[in-house]
Amino acid sequence: MVDDVDGQRTVRRRHLGSGVQCRGDGNDGRGRTSRGHPVARSADQRPVRRAAGACGGVDFFTRMAGGELQPRDLDDETAKGLRRFADAMAIRTEYFDNFFLDATAAGIRQAVILASGLDSRAYRLAWPAGTVVFEVDQPQVVDFKTATLAELGAQPTADRRTVAIDLRNDWPGALQEAGFDPACPTAWIAEGLLGYLTADAQDRLLDQVTTLSTPAAASPPRDCSTSTT
Repeated sequence: MVDDVDGQRTVRRRHLGSGVQCRGDGNDGRGRTSRGHPVARSADQRPVRRAAGACGGVDFFTRMAGGELQPRDLDDETAKGLRRFADAMAIRTEYFDNFFLDATAAGIRQAVILASGLDSRAYRLAWPAGTVVFEVDQPQVVDFKTATLAELGAQPTADRRTVAIDLRNDWPGALQEAGFDPACPTAWIAEGLLGYLTADAQDRLLDQVTTLSTPAAASPPRDCSTSTT
């Protein structure tokens, strides 16, 4: 597809194995999808996996991102794992950034991000005028991200349209209700999603994407260079 830790500074204990404490019940407004991605992305880093195991890693990763925990607080193996994790995410992020930029350079003005989570591409990429970016994810995830970015004063750089729905439901219908035009060429991504799905669910998702996709053509059947309504 184009496509605490307990106490102050106690994270030095070996592998952070038993020091992680959870906050909340793991079902807050961020949603399981957006919380699950950081944990899954660190699956190959075993010390990180153990540290992140509780509450979907919310406490550990939130404190790292907020600066409360520093790399110097971690044992060497965990710190190396985090560096590998960060490097891998940087590479993957740039890859999909370039995918969208290449698509828009080719004239595509419609993009869909499935299981968008906390993806911020609709805010930070240089989208051409008239580009519509659809973000599809569970309502609580969409609401959390939208509210958080609004509090920060962030403004989308494209016509961002949210589709608040679980992908197990009729997301193709909801997508079209939000203004998606299946007659216009579209750039799709499902970053970090397929690995969580069964083989049947993967096939179903890809069949749905195929049904909604028009073959790329030099002359689109209608004017797809401006936002649809």
